[in-house]
Amino acid sequence: MQDGCRDFDGQPRTDTKFKGSAMNLTTLLDMAAEGFGDRVVVGFRDGRLTAARLMDLAKGGARVVQEAGADALVFLGVNGPAFPVALFAAAYAGVPMAPFNYRLGAERIEQALDFRGTRLRSGSV
Repeated sequence: MQDGCRDFDGQPRTDTKFKGSAMNLTTLLDMAAEGFGDRVVVGFRDGRLTAARLMDLAKGGARVVQEAGADALVFLGVNGPAFPVALFAAAYAGVPMAPFNYRLGAERIEQALDFRGTRLRSGSV
């Protein structure tokens, strides 16, 4: 483990698969929230998220992912503020995010989801 690999609560990561890298996707959001937390980074008009709010939502999502014991987060929804929240939540939780096309239909989506493992589904469809 390299210095800087930390989970969403700031504790050193011991389970990281990226042992050679001290930076990851969460580092970008952490830096943005620390440097300009009040700046809107997602959306316009309705549904705007500041860097600080995006980080808070993503860390909350990471807790849900970890408590569920999921090995991946599947995003099933339309483009919008929920997508970056899910992306960063998966990154904070240390699991991959798999965006699915909601137009595939229920049968194809279920086939893809049932192939293995514990999945946590995110989305509004």
